[in-house]
Amino acid sequence: MENLQNILNEVKRYYLLPVDLNPTASEINRATEGIPEWISTPAKVFLENIEAAITTAKIPYTIARTSILTARFDTLTIRHRILFDADTRTSLPSDEDIEKTPKEQAELDEIVRKKALVEFLEEQKNPAARSQIQNQWATFLIAQLQDKEMETAARELLRQAVVMIWGAFEVLCRDVFVGHLNNNPTEVQKLMADSDTKKIFQAKAVGLEELSEYGFDVSKNLGNVFVNNYDLSSLGTIKQTLKVLFPSNQDLHEHLRDQKLWLLHQRRHLIVHRRAVVDKQYLENTGEKIIIGEQLTPTPAGIEEYIKLVCHAALALVKAAAKK
Repeated sequence: MENLQNILNEVKRYYLLPVDLNPTASEINRATEGIPEWISTPAKVFLENIEAAITTAKIPYTIARTSILTARFDTLTIRHRILFDADTRTSLPSDEDIEKTPKEQAELDEIVRKKALVEFLEEQKNPAARSQIQNQWATFLIAQLQDKEMETAARELLRQAVVMIWGAFEVLCRDVFVGHLNNNPTEVQKLMADSDTKKIFQAKAVGLEELSEYGFDVSKNLGNVFVNNYDLSSLGTIKQTLKVLFPSNQDLHEHLRDQKLWLLHQRRHLIVHRRAVVDKQYLENTGEKIIIGEQLTPTPAGIEEYIKLVCHAALALVKAAAKK
């Protein structure tokens, strides 16, 4: 058992394993009960996007485990076929073999498959059997690191997870912003009165084509107009905007001020715009001690931390929007 744990610890240095999102998802889902659709729908999409990020990052694990389980099921199927054929031969007269029709063969194959499946599922309830399977897929993953392409792919998946996690949170912030302004158009006055957000949302003329799209009535579509004309992708803009729209929600603002969230935002930017190659600007923005020119690779533990980080911030945002 100790040896298995050592192998799993080694695996976790390079690969993301399954992440239990249920506790956080349940909390967010509870927070969306009975609130307007313009808040609840973005929250559900956020959770789906986080699930997609997890699924993407743990592709190596999924492939390895599926391969090991498939091989085990195939072994059981072969064993049951041998046993079934042996039983069949003993029931026939000596040296007699009856040729089966395609339908009969298919039926026999299904019988064998079901017997193998029953044993397979029973086996998975056995802790010793589960540990053996764990050991096999974990050993497989470690061995795959000897392949340079596999190692590169594992690193790229972790980088893409960073992009997807930040993207999930950014999309949630944008969608809540749109819904909030669409349903509370007078809130625009707050954005124009605040010294910081006034600089972000400087007045722009709305084109006739866009006005026509909303039937020349933007009173219920101000959020759409703003998101089409202003960039809301940076954490700085998100923090300043949400501080003005939800000034009394200290929990939300505390999450948005978290240095780790800033680091996630900066790492996403570096991955997307610089192929994760560290430059002087990144070091100045984050204060990290990394050599310029080095290619940044997130750790699986870091990915799990980012997931918790954005989920907590998302919950705070949903609650803030629901109070309005």
